[in-house]
Amino acid sequence: MRLFLLILLLLGGAFCVQTTSALEPKICAVCKEPLSGVFVWTVNYSTIQPEAICLRCANSSSRCYVCGRPGKNYTRLDDGRLLCPDDAKEAILEQKDAENIFYDVRREVHGILAGTGILRDDIKVSLLDSRQLQNVYQVKYSGHAFSGLQGCTKADKDTNGAATQYSIYLLSGLPQSHLAAICAHEYAHVWLNENVSTNRHLDSDTVEGFCELVAYKLVTGRHDTAEQRAIRANAYTRGQMSTLLAADDNFEFYRLIKWIKEGVDERASRYELNRVLVLKGQPDGLPAWQPPSPTPVPDILVLKGLSGATQNRFALINDATLGVMEKGKVRFAHTNITIRCLEIRNHSVVIQTEGSNEKQELFIRPQ
Repeated sequence: MRLFLLILLLLGGAFCVQTTSALEPKICAVCKEPLSGVFVWTVNYSTIQPEAICLRCANSSSRCYVCGRPGKNYTRLDDGRLLCPDDAKEAILEQKDAENIFYDVRREVHGILAGTGILRDDIKVSLLDSRQLQNVYQVKYSGHAFSGLQGCTKADKDTNGAATQYSIYLLSGLPQSHLAAICAHEYAHVWLNENVSTNRHLDSDTVEGFCELVAYKLVTGRHDTAEQRAIRANAYTRGQMSTLLAADDNFEFYRLIKWIKEGVDERASRYELNRVLVLKGQPDGLPAWQPPSPTPVPDILVLKGLSGATQNRFALINDATLGVMEKGKVRFAHTNITIRCLEIRNHSVVIQTEGSNEKQELFIRPQ
């Protein structure tokens, strides 16, 4: 099962009101009209980025199901969900399109999970609206604004309890990038059912956290930074996804897989991360193994690469990927610094370090 639950700035549709200044955006993110006087800050649920919106748009009662933007001229789906014009263009509404997305994702997830156990191919995929999906889930789902059930997996079993057929159900009306992440998450449920013994108990947060980790690996491989941010911001695994991601970074994925299959604890602890090395049947105490040293980083800021389409480019600076006007922490020598990517050019980027008014241009170094 995958739920989309963001506990960001917009709990219940709240806004942060501000007046324009020389340093603020000049255009409303919704109507594209110039901002003048008072406007509001909100968060786009697709990009997990702040956006400035004029008061007229902010007062609209309509909200896009995908990005959360208020506005007008929205498309209403059969189940009542609204899509803004931008997300309506990207919405996956046809069964065949959903199947094609799943088959591509399945191939990539096979690569992520290669060598870890049984990887099923015979999976049925169905694209449903929200009411149909909740009926399949067979639970009275009590959601709220901008959250909801977006995927679930079911298994038909024989008299011995072995799965004879898996069915994955996906929510219609989502953009391809987000639907792909859901496909990866649901396929991870299939992998868990096939490869983890019923004697190995994992709590529900850990199960969902592992599935989110697989989805995170998929979107990372696709350089989809917006979906990476969305998965990190998703709170419904109660921190297990980020804890498992830290374990993956520290101890490598194959060791995490062994813990998922053979570990002692029901959930991973961010305060005792090395507990993922403790497996059933081994002598008491942690194994005599030390995590690898952190990957070395340059003593200076280095532009390692540029990616993305012309209107949606990203820069890899040291170990951080940033889009235009995106701010983030970058590993730098023996510490971290926060920088903002101001501009991405053909062979360089313009950045600004937090706390400094000076701009710096970084160029791609020749190989």
